Amino acid sequence: MSKKFLSLALALVMCLGLTVPAFAVASDWKLEVPGKTDAEVLLDERTFTVRDWDRDPNSGDMTRTDSRQWTVENVYVLSKGDTAVITSGEPFMHLGFSVWSDPDGDGVYDSRLMDVSSGEILPANVAEPVRFGPIYSEETGEEIDWSGPYANDLNLYFSSDGEAWVDAGGGMVPEITRGQVSADYLLEAFGPNTLVRIEWKDWRCVILVEGNATQPTVPTVGGFTDVKTGDFFAEPVKWAVEKGITEGTSETTFSPAADCYTAQILSFLWRANGSPKPTGSNPFTDVKSSDFYADAAIWAYEKGMVSGTTFGGNTLCTRSMAVMYMWKAAGSPSAKAASFADVPAGADYAQAVAWAVEQEITSGTSATTFSPDDICTRGQIVSFLYRGLAK
Repeated sequence: MSKKFLSLALALVMCLGLTVPAFAVASDWKLEVPGKTDAEVLLDERTFTVRDWDRDPNSGDMTRTDSRQWTVENVYVLSKGDTAVITSGEPFMHLGFSVWSDPDGDGVYDSRLMDVSSGEILPANVAEPVRFGPIYSEETGEEIDWSGPYANDLNLYFSSDGEAWVDAGGGMVPEITRGQVSADYLLEAFGPNTLVRIEWKDWRCVILVEGNATQPTVPTVGGFTDVKTGDFFAEPVKWAVEKGITEGTSETTFSPAADCYTAQILSFLWRANGSPKPTGSNPFTDVKSSDFYADAAIWAYEKGMVSGTTFGGNTLCTRSMAVMYMWKAAGSPSAKAASFADVPAGADYAQAVAWAVEQEITSGTSATTFSPDDICTRGQIVSFLYRGLAK
């Protein structure tokens, strides 16, 4: 690889165009999918079966490694037609970049790169070009008008150490802070079910582009088309349905990425505790006896999980609220304090967070953050309940 590629490395990010996630350590990095919300594209956690390449030190031959389980948080799932947009307040010189794909749908993601001249899928240590674009100027935010031979097709290179570099046709490249990549391009380049991992310093992002496989796709769970074997919430969903804690949103969908509301989580928790009949009267002015969550609301009141004269069943449930409800239902046990920068020691949910982490019900969204105000999804809530109650 020519040295000029290395000198132009910082253009890589924009060329790569993969967007930066909101969960990043650096808060000024941001990933967005225009037209969609995080709730529609962002998964809290997912487990993949992956295989990499290993080189024989004597012969130099490349062989596949044994498969391994890779559990990652904050996976952005893109569909055909989606474009991921990355913005950053910090320019960068290079970006770690890895690709795995499972075009046959057998559930195993193999590490690979593609030679665009031949269309051949290559092992990850081979430096070959893959095209991305466009890239933008840090100063103006406008798309850069290249005058070199690669004005329209920037070539992104991957070196043996997993770094990515770009040849922009010569000349120095402005510091880049914004870029994009389309799901359609990734599908074209690597086939359906492509997994992309990019990282810069302490920030990392995982993007999954799914599609129609040439063979049957990963088996689904519980008859739900949106719950697949290997999803972090697969077993919790199966458990929750079998125990009568919740049902799907239709006969064929569970909607694991849909937001969860107070009425839902407390109903789930009430059923998980045996659906006990409340002993007192209804204290809430906004809860009717015909509401599906009426008994759950009164039960939660009697357990000291909620208070006041209004229940607010349509209030979105946050991570801090979820662990608070579970903690109080468990009798408000003490736990060793957890260390999160966004959980003040005096917060009313601090002990609940500590207990949830100690019980391995949930962990932080990073090594230093819990994200107490993040909205929980249905998949996350049943996962919390499963880890806390199915032991």
